[in-house]
Amino acid sequence: MRNHLHFICPSDHLETVINDSFKQHNYYITSPGNSISFDSEKISEIKEMIQEKCIDQISFTLSDSNRFIMDGMEKKSFSDIEGLCSFYERVSKQKAYSDKMWQIADHQFFVLSYYIHSKIIELKLCLQRVGAKPIPIQGMVYNRNEQDFYGIYPNLLCRKNFSLN
Repeated sequence: MRNHLHFICPSDHLETVINDSFKQHNYYITSPGNSISFDSEKISEIKEMIQEKCIDQISFTLSDSNRFIMDGMEKKSFSDIEGLCSFYERVSKQKAYSDKMWQIADHQFFVLSYYIHSKIIELKLCLQRVGAKPIPIQGMVYNRNEQDFYGIYPNLLCRKNFSLN
């Protein structure tokens, strides 16, 4: 049986949904809006967990209605919570870039995809630095209306500067 490590937000309440959808050994690390910071202590704990639990898959998963991402794109009501200021700044910037580059009314999935993909890249680099074995890392968004998981758009361009020659 596979062993899967999920990075999730506690406000999404996805543990039961994940356990029902993916019949495997599921392990969880939670942080508001997947805002986890990968300092050396946290990376050591993750590497140890990967080894002890024989983790062979990692996922970053958020709900399409994640309250921290939605709040970061609008009001920033939780900005007094330690660690969320830089998280909100990243989300706000990506929403602004998305507004300029994509002509759609709802940028939510783009921002979720971009943010999750950036966390995937960050974790991969940190695990490489400490010599952890390579493990597939994916990103998913849970659509509450459709009650299904969707892969993120990993190749989005949501950058501050963009030019075509």
